[in-house]
Amino acid sequence: MAKKYQLGGRFWTIAIVVGVMVACVSGMFGFGSVLREAAERSGNVVGFAKSQSLTYDSFNDSVAMTSQVLALENASQLAHSISYGGDEVDQADLERAARLLGVSNAFVLTVDGQLVSSYSNNNVTFGMVQHEITADVALDVGGSSP
Repeated sequence: MAKKYQLGGRFWTIAIVVGVMVACVSGMFGFGSVLREAAERSGNVVGFAKSQSLTYDSFNDSVAMTSQVLALENASQLAHSISYGGDEVDQADLERAARLLGVSNAFVLTVDGQLVSSYSNNNVTFGMVQHEITADVALDVGGSSP
C-alpha cells in the first residue's frame, strides 16, 4: 500500500509541475500578445497625434501667412490713402484711413526711420516698437517701395 501512495504522490507532483509549466508558457504567450497589441495601439495613437500636429502646424502657418498678407495690404492701402498730400501727412487723414482699414497702429516714417506721424487706438507708442520698426531690414523694405 505504501507503494501505491508513493506512485500516486509522484503522479500528482509531476502533474502539478507540468501544470505549472503549461501555465507559465501560456502566460508568456498571452503576455507577449498583450504587449504586441499595446505596442500597436500606442503606435496608432502616436501616428494620429503626429498627423493632428502636422495639420495644426499647417493651419497655424496658413493663418500667420494670411495675417501677414493682410497687414501688407493694409499698409499698402494706408500708404496710398495718405500719399495724396505729397510729403506732408495730415494727422486727420492718417487717423481716418487707419480707422477705415481697421488698423490699430500706424507709424509714418522717413526712409531713415524718423517718425513723421502716428496713429494708435490702443496706446502703443512709437517708442515701444521703434527697435523693431527701425531695424535695417525693415527700413530696406520701406525704402524699396516704388
